[in-house]
Amino acid sequence: QGVRQTKIRSPFEWMAASLRVLGAALGPLAQPEALLIQMGQPTFHCEPPTGYPETGKTWAHPGALLSRWNAALALASGQFKGAAIPAEWTQESLLELFDSALGKALSPATRETIRSEPSHTAKIALVLGSPEFQRR
Repeated sequence: QGVRQTKIRSPFEWMAASLRVLGAALGPLAQPEALLIQMGQPTFHCEPPTGYPETGKTWAHPGALLSRWNAALALASGQFKGAAIPAEWTQESLLELFDSALGKALSPATRETIRSEPSHTAKIALVLGSPEFQRR
């Protein structure tokens, strides 16, 4: 894999990747800013002159990861105002979708955890919150 998937995504990168991989249709009332604030990266509020940090420790501490997991659950359960998430996926099509997005990077342990979860919503949240999805 080389350098692929060695850096932790910033909250903005995570949000963009999550919405893109889910095929979310954002309506005029979508409010991604609220989730970005909760995850610690409000838009246009970085400290000049360097902007938001590029180091993993900034985005990968327990509080930040908990915020991402909460955001993943909000996206997966339809609680993200203004975003429509397709609900017609089967378990296999869901795994194929994430394989295509992550380049088959889901570990066997993550894959088994997803397969064993009975809830469709939880499956989506587990992938968005997985260690593999946190990296770019």
